[in-house]
Amino acid sequence: MRESWMIPAPAFEPVPARNGLEIAEIVGRSIAMIVARRSAETALRERVQKSYGLALPEGPACAATAGTAFLGMGPGRWLAVRDKGAAGEPFGSLADVAAVVEQSGAYAVVSITGSRASRMLARAVPIDLDPRSFPAGRVASTLIEHMG
Repeated sequence: MRESWMIPAPAFEPVPARNGLEIAEIVGRSIAMIVARRSAETALRERVQKSYGLALPEGPACAATAGTAFLGMGPGRWLAVRDKGAAGEPFGSLADVAAVVEQSGAYAVVSITGSRASRMLARAVPIDLDPRSFPAGRVASTLIEHMG
C-alpha cells in the first residue's frame, strides 16, 4: 500500500483565539476507516493487539496508545487515527483482515478550547455533552453543520 496519504493537507487556516474560544486543526495525522472482513473480526482484534498494543474498543469508545487511536464507529467498524511519526506498522498491514479506506481528506482533527468551547459545541452538535451523559473516552459521529 502506498504511504503518501500519511501526510494530509490542512483543511483550514487557524482561527485566532478570541472571546474565550480557540479553534485549531491538528495536522500530521493519517485517518482510515477500518472495517473487519467477514468472519475476520477476531483476527483483526488480534492483529491490532499485536501491532499497536491495544484492544479494539467495543461500542462507541476510544482505545489509544502513543500515536495511534481506534474509535468505535459501529459493529466491526473503527476510525483509526495515527500520528505521522508514530512507531509501528501502518494501517495497510491490516488489509488481509479488514477493509482499510483512507479518510484523511474527508476528516479533520480539530482542537476546540477556551472558556466558551462547551457553549459553542452545545450549539453546534446534537449530542448531550454533559459529562454524566457523555463521559471522557466515549465516541460519537456527528457533523458541525452551522460552521462556514
